Amino acid sequence: MKRKNRLLIILVMLLLSLYCSEQVSVPVPIEREVELYGRKLIKHQVDTDFPCIVNIMFQVLNMQNKGISGLSTSHFELTEDDEHVSPTEAGMYILNRQSADYVLRSVIMIDNSASIGSNLQHLKDAALEYIDQLTEYQQVAIYQFSDMPILLQYFTNDLELLRSAIDKIEQGYPSTNLYGAVIEGLTLWDDVYEVDEIQQGIMLLLTDGSDTQGSSTLTRLIEERGDKMIYALGIGDEIDSTKLKKIGNAGFYHADDYPQLAEKFIEIQTDVINYANSFYWLVYFSPKRGNKKHHLKLHLLDNPYIEEEDSFVDGTFNSAGFYSVNPGIFIESTMADPEGIDSLLISPGDTRILNVDSYYARAKPEYSWSSHDESVVTVDANFLDSSVAMLSAIGASGRETKISVHDVQNSLTKTIDVYIE
Repeated sequence: MKRKNRLLIILVMLLLSLYCSEQVSVPVPIEREVELYGRKLIKHQVDTDFPCIVNIMFQVLNMQNKGISGLSTSHFELTEDDEHVSPTEAGMYILNRQSADYVLRSVIMIDNSASIGSNLQHLKDAALEYIDQLTEYQQVAIYQFSDMPILLQYFTNDLELLRSAIDKIEQGYPSTNLYGAVIEGLTLWDDVYEVDEIQQGIMLLLTDGSDTQGSSTLTRLIEERGDKMIYALGIGDEIDSTKLKKIGNAGFYHADDYPQLAEKFIEIQTDVINYANSFYWLVYFSPKRGNKKHHLKLHLLDNPYIEEEDSFVDGTFNSAGFYSVNPGIFIESTMADPEGIDSLLISPGDTRILNVDSYYARAKPEYSWSSHDESVVTVDANFLDSSVAMLSAIGASGRETKISVHDVQNSLTKTIDVYIE
């Protein structure tokens, strides 16, 4: 009997295996795949630096304009003049916003028109909870608006100033200049994308209704907005969801009632943080040489969203002045002498500014300088830029020592001899 039961179980398992193997998985429609997994690449800047460095600044967003973080060089494919660029040979690496001087400026635009009524305190409490969630790289400005926008606090990260501004909000007039308020708030910032400085801005719009004043238009608002990002939060059942969705190109959120506001504010802050972390800076050493213009294209691998202008980064650069260097770390590397110096002669009491570079490294360099004998020379890194250091000759003529600089991110070290003449 036990043997028959075992045979029956085996037979059933075989039949199930055959049945499952014959099932054809239903593919996900391409439109749905794009909606779920599609990614947009938003180009901010393409620039170059010596000896042959190309920088590409961009962001990665999903199809709902939410930030995508955590990507590395292995997720991307880069071509120059339609030829594949090897990440290894090009010393390619990715930096994120933590690697740059980054500021995210947030404009909170609060509707205080008469329709808010007795719920104004709920609105202020929710805004205060949002302020408590701020990160160290955020600065916030506060507006209130009914018949006209009023700036209560310019950009600051001082929580007490922001709380004080929110506490000042009082009920306004029975006229809502929503479009005009947003247009004015958009003038408060400009996005800046430089190698040494990145400033991005967003607006958080909070309203319980629609534009009733008619002094401006939705069309003009969208024109003024351009690529600037707005999060729109509507409260209650009198909002015009269709128009708020058009305004909120970074996202539209709906709270059924005022007690839900704090929850929605926190949800938006999470999206804001993801938006900040979706910024990338790709750095590589180009093999191109000569005064020629080149075309580059950066793709995200396995991206179902393809062939649209915002599905890749497209740019050009000129390789004029590019010159070749060897991998490694070098002090005082120049076009005339890419290998830099191995020794230095300095007079007693003199100082010398030294520069160090790491070529074909796999991470953004960070340097630590040291003197082997501080009674001979001292060396101090610039507190703003560790690739620059000041060397001071302390000892008497005829003395000598060594100094070393260590690239702590790439485990590279360069040591040179220093002689006091």
